[in-house]
Parts: sequence; C-alpha cells; structure tokens
Amino acid sequence: MMKRGHLLAFLLLSFSLSSFIFTYFINISQCTLNNTSLSVHLNNIEYEQRSTVRGAFENQSLFDIFIPQNGWRASKIDLNFSNIHINQEVRCVEDQPEDEVILSYQNKNFNCLALNVQLRIFKKTNILGIYIHGRSELSIEGITFQVQAYNSSTFKPNGIIFYSQQLNMSTEERWHLQDFSSAPLSLNKGNYSLVINGTQRISSDKTNILFWSHNGELIPRTPGLHHGTFENEQDWTVESNKTLLYKVIQKVNKTLNPEEINLTAKINGNNYQIRNNFAHGTGNASVQINFFVTEKQIAVEIQNNYSIHIKFLVNYIVSLMQVKNLNAELIIMEGRDVYWEISFLVNRSIFNFFEIFVDFSPYDWHEISLFKNGLNLTQDITLDEIKQTLSIKNASVNMELSTWELLAHSSQLDRGFNVNYPESLKEIEAGNNLELSVSAQAGNITIMIFNTNGIEKYRNTIRHIPSKSYQFSFQIPQNTPEELWEVLIFWNNASHAASFSQAFTVTPLVIKPSENITGETPFDPLIIGGIVVVLAGLLSIGVTGYKGPKIIKNRFYEKNNITLNLFKDILNTKYLIVSEKSTGLNIYEKHIGPGNQNALIISGYLEAISKFEIAFTDSNNLSKSFKLEYKDSKIMVSDYEKFRITAIIKENPSQDMINSISSLSSDITQNYGIAFNNFKGSLNSFKGLDTLIEKHIPIYLALPFRISILKNRTLNNIEKKLIFQAQNLLELNKYFYLSQILSEIKLNYITFKTTFELIEKRIFIPETSLETKNIVKK
Repeated sequence: MMKRGHLLAFLLLSFSLSSFIFTYFINISQCTLNNTSLSVHLNNIEYEQRSTVRGAFENQSLFDIFIPQNGWRASKIDLNFSNIHINQEVRCVEDQPEDEVILSYQNKNFNCLALNVQLRIFKKTNILGIYIHGRSELSIEGITFQVQAYNSSTFKPNGIIFYSQQLNMSTEERWHLQDFSSAPLSLNKGNYSLVINGTQRISSDKTNILFWSHNGELIPRTPGLHHGTFENEQDWTVESNKTLLYKVIQKVNKTLNPEEINLTAKINGNNYQIRNNFAHGTGNASVQINFFVTEKQIAVEIQNNYSIHIKFLVNYIVSLMQVKNLNAELIIMEGRDVYWEISFLVNRSIFNFFEIFVDFSPYDWHEISLFKNGLNLTQDITLDEIKQTLSIKNASVNMELSTWELLAHSSQLDRGFNVNYPESLKEIEAGNNLELSVSAQAGNITIMIFNTNGIEKYRNTIRHIPSKSYQFSFQIPQNTPEELWEVLIFWNNASHAASFSQAFTVTPLVIKPSENITGETPFDPLIIGGIVVVLAGLLSIGVTGYKGPKIIKNRFYEKNNITLNLFKDILNTKYLIVSEKSTGLNIYEKHIGPGNQNALIISGYLEAISKFEIAFTDSNNLSKSFKLEYKDSKIMVSDYEKFRITAIIKENPSQDMINSISSLSSDITQNYGIAFNNFKGSLNSFKGLDTLIEKHIPIYLALPFRISILKNRTLNNIEKKLIFQAQNLLELNKYFYLSQILSEIKLNYITFKTTFELIEKRIFIPETSLETKNIVKK
C-alpha cells in the first residue's frame, strides 16, 4: 500500500502536469500576431509662406517700399519701368577748369568790364538756363548776365541783347545757374554770345570782382569756340579754344532707353542694371535678393548718368517668404504606405497675394488631401509634378487665422534599410537571445517585441543614429511557454520611413536532469514507481500533448481564416436571393453592394437553365448545388426541395461561403419548412427570415455605411487610416462601402478585426433596419 506522503507526491505531480497542459493549450489558443504601427512626431519639416507686395512710383528717384510686417525675407524684386523720358537736358560745352578770366576794376589805365564766350545753337531751341563755372570776391551788384547777338566775322557780340538778368554768382567756386525757366529763351539755329556785362558798374575802386573759369591750355571739349574780354571801354580782345566753362539747359521732349543713360536701381547697398525692354522708353530688372526686412521697408534709389532729373513710371513686385516648421505625425506600419498627418496655423494678413509652398520631393507624397477648419479643400492644391512642389494659393487663404491639415501617403523606403534576420531565429528556445543586425541610413530606429497576447515585452528607440549597422540582442525570459512572438523594427528620418516584422516561435526551456553526485537515488523507489505509473497512464495524453497545442493553434487560425474568408466573400457579394421553387417568387432578396444588378433578369436566367442537365458540384437527396458565370459575376445556386438560395458574387466564393449557405439552408428548412409546404403566395409566414440569414451571413457588412461624429474619440492608427479613406469617399457620395475603403488596403485579420471594432464603436454605421449592436453580438 502506498504511503500517504507518496500518494501526496503522486497527486501533486499529476496536478502539475495537468496544469501545464491546460495552461499550454490556453496560451496557444489566444495567439494573435501583433500588427502594431509606430507614430513619430516630427517638428523639423519646413514649409514656406510666400507673399507679394505690389505698387508703383512716378518720377521719384528715391522711394521706400513699405512691408506691413517684420520677419519676412525678401527674395526677389521685379522692377518694370515705362515712359522713361526727359523734358529738359543739359548740354555740356566745356567743363574742364584750368585757369580763370577776371572781370575787374583795377585803375584808370586798365579795367576789364565784360567777358563773353561763343554759343552755338544747332536747331531751334528753348533755353531754360545756363550754368557757368566761377566765383566772385566782392559784391556783384550791377553786373548782368546776357545773351547777345554774335558777329560771325569778328567773333564778338554785336550789342543786340536777347536776354538779360542780374548775374547769379557766389564766393564759392562752383557751377552757378543763370535760370531762364520762368521765361524760356527761344533761339533759332546760329551763333550767339554769352556775356557777363559789368560796364554799368559805377564804382571803379574795387579790384578782382569775379572770375570765370576757362580750360586754359587743355584740349577743348568743343573746339573752335571764341571768347573775349572788354577792356578800358575800347573793344573786345578775342581768343579761340580757350573756352570759358558753361553748360546749356535746353527744353526737350525725349524718350530714353534705360541702357543709354545707365539706369540702375540701388537696393540694400547693391546696384542692379535696368535692361532695355522691347518697347522704346521701357525697361525692367528682376533682382534675386536674399535679406530680412527689419525696418518694414526697402529703400530703392534710381540712378542714371544724366545730371538732370529723369522722369519715369516704375511698377514693383516684391516677393517675400517666411520659413516655418510643420507639426507632423508620421505613422509607420509594416508592409503599408507611410501615413502623414501635418497641421499648421496660417492667415492671410494684409498682403494682396499669398501662397503656402511645400517641397514634397523628399517625401514622395501621394493621395494628398487638404483640410481647412475641417473643410476639404483638396481641389485647391496645386501640384507641380516636375518640380515636385505643392502649393496652396491665394484664393484659399483668408484674413482669419485658420487650422490647416495636410494628409498624405508615401511609399516606404526601398533601399538603405536592411534587417539581417537569420533563418535559425524563427524558433528560439526560452532563455536564449534574439540577435539580429539592422543597417540603416541616418535617423531613428525603434525595436519592439510582442508576445502571443499582444503584450509588449520590449521597446527601445535609438535616436539620431548615423548611417551604420546596429547590433541588437534581447534575451527571451526562461519561463516563457511555447508562444508565437513578433519582432517589429521601424526606421525613420524627417522625410522617409521603413519597417520590418518577423514572427518567431518561442519553445519552452528544456531543463536537463542534474546528475546525483553521491550516486544515491534521490527519491523513494515507491515514488519513482508512482511517477512511472502516472507517466504510463498519461502516455496517450503525452502523445496528444505534443500534437494537442499544435491542433488547438491550427484550429484557432482555421477559425480566423474562416471568418476572414467569409468577410471577403460578403464584400464581393452583389445580391442574395431566397426564392420559393414552385412559383419562382422571391421570399427574400437583398442588393448588398455598390452598383446595380437586375435581379429579375438573373432569376429568369436561373429558372431557364434549371430545366437543363447541369454538372452539379455537390448533390444528395436533399439539395443540389452548382456554380456558373453570368457576365462579370459568379452565381452560386443551392437548390433544395422547396426553396432555392442564389448568391451573386464578383469572384468565386470560398468553401467557407458555401458551407455558410449550406448551414443557412438547414436552418431555413428547420424553421420555415412548414411555411414552404403551405406556401400560397403570402410572405407573412416568413417574418424573421432576414434575422436568420444575418446569423449565418453578415450581409450588413456589404451595405452602405456612414460615419458618426468623431468628437472625443480615441482612435488607433489603423482606425484613423480606415476613417480617412471613408471620409474621402463621403466627399463624393452620401454613403460608402467597406469594399471601397478596403480595396487599397491589404486585407488581413488585423484590418478585418479593426473594421469590426469601428462598427462596434458605432463609428461606421450600416444603413440597415437592424440594430448594428445586435448584429455585432451575433
């Protein structure tokens, strides 16, 4: 008889083995691979705000362009000149002073009382004034400046006066203007004399009255001219080529090209040439500049090589820019496009043109959407595919501060990111290390590991790494049971992202029995015998224990696959019909997908071909099933004694769909067999049939959906992705279909599960008379 202690040990061992097997089965049955995304906040993405200031100035050689706000950088100034002209010009006759001619009263023996110089007029001219170069030492009272007739034979003035006024001269040696502009002097072509006349001067005791500069021995600017001095009231003494200095201001109406007068614009200390335009008297300059406007104005000075004022009209356009940072959320998911959520605040201010400019070439953006205060303004985006730029232009930006959101996708980086994951690491014993290497460009790397239940076991982010190979190691805890784990690796920089995922199996740690150093048996022989008996009794369990977890795990995946296959079939289903065979009347019919399908034509077609011999895919005494193609559809028919189930599907149905319809037919026979036997055309006996059909085939998944209000909702990244695509569809239609939003997404168990969760949260609401929450529970 076994001792009580031995029996207790035996029971404890049995309980431990049973607990291990039970726990092992439960863990495996809950195994789901994690499909996690990584959300990365970026604040170093730059964008440009661009504005322009426009205006015009007329006949101003120095003007300030006003900028309403500080903080803008001027990038370009466009100047367009028109009507460049002059109403007067200065004709320089001689301007090189070397010596002086003196008008003076010295003594009774020598007095120089007048000076003159020859003036040539080449065509009829209106004289507005004469500049003369010189100085006076004492008072010039009583001395006049005159224009007299000229004797071409003697080269002297002849005393006929055309114009006379008080001489204008100061003690400073410079050019002095003799102004005729109030009464311009009109002269015909010919020769005249410019005369400083001091003969009327009364005082004779004053010397060195004034000096008129001349060119001395220098080569004259205008050869052949004569000048003279009038001494002792006798006669003129004449010399040639020693020309007194003077300039003539004459009235003209002359249009000028900018290059002939060397027209330039001085901006921020730099001179920029104004080039000729096509039309006479016009010109332009497009000046590339780069400086901050700190005084709210830009000073512009227009210069030329004329000594008088040039008239013109100048129109200007100043291009301004501000560089700001975007707040961006980068969402990365393995095997999917990178998702960008970018937000920024902007208003138009008071500028007459505004543009938001983003260079998206580093980001490879596509599927771009734009929202302002929640309103979809995607149509207002201008894309330049060649320059790879995106701009939001003038019409979209108003004076009020607005919240903007830019949504976009980009492809994951296909080079520069590589994970070396050996084949041997697909199965790792607990207690051992998971070791791999990651090669990546400069950026950030995040590594995550999840266990069977989706519990995060490890996370590490390495920021701002240089371009290199990074070695990674993680030890699997020794007490880990057999589970399916997953390692996820994400890489990103400010413009690109990439991901990697790998599932691996963790096997339990095999503990080898320790050797007995003393050589003695550690347990009583009866205990060992009891263990042997237990092990022998559990041999069959041991055999199935090796396969059991695998079977349960396979069943789990098989169940998920069945559900997923059925989900795909429903999304492909166009029409479902339950009809009474003898009359052909439809007891139930549902159009359950986008597009139109004429069910009457399909029903008539099926009725006609049912009279012919058909190769059935499955048959027995109770039912006949067959599949056929009609136009672009696959038609599956299940024929029963009293009724027929017809499903019109885009693609060949899965075996799971066929099984669901078979199961549905059994329930219809059980619940409505009597109603079919007594059918006389009334449908009242078939109430609740739609609920029964929904129990086997979740038709509501293929119905139109709408989105509920999303305020104060907490959403994961996959949910955001699905909602984003649904919102795009709602911009065009009143409803959307799940098949439409999932057409661009790889349909797997995770997206399938997430779609159901959105329905459970009543974010996606099907348009059906049945309560969604009841359907989901079923």
